[in-house]
Amino acid sequence: MTYILRDLTPVVAHVDSDAIRATYGVAEIFNRPRLTLPACYARPIGDDSEKSSWIVGDELAKTRSEARFEEKYQLQWPFRTSTSTVIEDWDGREYVLSHVYNLLDVRLSTNTAPLLLVLPDLTLEAQARYCQLAFEGLNVPGLSILPTPLAALYALGQTTGIVLHVGPRSSQISIVVDSVVRPECSTIVDVGSLDCEEFFEGLLKDDLKDLTEEEIKQLSKALYEEDVEIPAAKFGSRMPVNVETEEEAFDVAKRLVGDTAPKKKTKAPEVAADVVAITLPSRQVQVGPVRHRLCEPLLEGKAGGESVAEGMARALDSPTISLSERLAVYEGVAVIGDIAKVRSFGQALMTYLSPYLLSGSEPSSDVQPSKARLLSIPDYFANFKGATTDLAPFLGGSMVTKIAFSDQAGKHCVTKVDYNAKGPICIHTDKE
Repeated sequence: MTYILRDLTPVVAHVDSDAIRATYGVAEIFNRPRLTLPACYARPIGDDSEKSSWIVGDELAKTRSEARFEEKYQLQWPFRTSTSTVIEDWDGREYVLSHVYNLLDVRLSTNTAPLLLVLPDLTLEAQARYCQLAFEGLNVPGLSILPTPLAALYALGQTTGIVLHVGPRSSQISIVVDSVVRPECSTIVDVGSLDCEEFFEGLLKDDLKDLTEEEIKQLSKALYEEDVEIPAAKFGSRMPVNVETEEEAFDVAKRLVGDTAPKKKTKAPEVAADVVAITLPSRQVQVGPVRHRLCEPLLEGKAGGESVAEGMARALDSPTISLSERLAVYEGVAVIGDIAKVRSFGQALMTYLSPYLLSGSEPSSDVQPSKARLLSIPDYFANFKGATTDLAPFLGGSMVTKIAFSDQAGKHCVTKVDYNAKGPICIHTDKE
């Protein structure tokens, strides 16, 4: 029955912990998201029952700027997960995703838009719950779920690699081998982007003592949007080696779009001890080399904890990964999440992976890799030229959408007919 879906216009939604990127329809030339929405909503304190009183989107942004917002509303991030979470906010997830459909001008009561959801690598139970949400809450005619790590690698031209997803309070590391996400190798490091923000704001307070709390937050946000250079790792006499930022192996994305344009090599930046002027709403501020430390908790570890590079090495030490697979995975290193907007972060990360690679003076080995490659979005995606890899999962989802709802064998999606016959478990059984 999936062939019925091929003439319908699909919705592609990349659901991250803090943002949702979505579009309605996929063109021949892949486009950037039609909308990017904070993945949160607010409800009045003491009123948890009526969704009509909840606020989201532009209304929420306007309300958050008003005085005493925290006294009136409770801000909810339904897609954030934690090991301490007992009850997941499925009502909130449905509420936010329904708003996404409204912004895309798709009416749920007469919904004819199949949905491709790009989601973090999920348990079978979570996939079934999203299936129920899609068919019962969003009234979709068809559904396909694509794991975020796999979607990211597809957009970056690989089917095997290691994906670092930096979230708010933790970083997820996923291993993908031949288009299969290996959950037994999945690793979580307890440091995220919010830890970086808090650490960086503390540095700015010590360095610029005349700034107010609000000015510190404004300055921190402005510096994240600047092209700040993150310093390379320092390992005494050992210099970072064998780090590349492009790959020349099999490129699934290139095959799909039929491009053979040559790739350019890039070099990791060198940090200069300089000063930049940042204009705040109240005044102009001079900021020195302290700005280059904004990603330090991720690269050095938080309060003596594990760094993301150490977590990546730990994931690859899994006994279920063969030696050949381990070598292949280092050929595709991807960084996703909002931290990927800091362009030099990925290049700095590669130097922190250097101790796990053979140096130029060491003999060759079939056990330890000799090189690693940092992936980027290829230039032949014209509308994504120059884009950072935080958009890679959305682009990968757009690529898969082209075939997910046109496959007559039904291996890539389920329909409302499947759901009515088998319920939420159809997301597993009907694609096997």
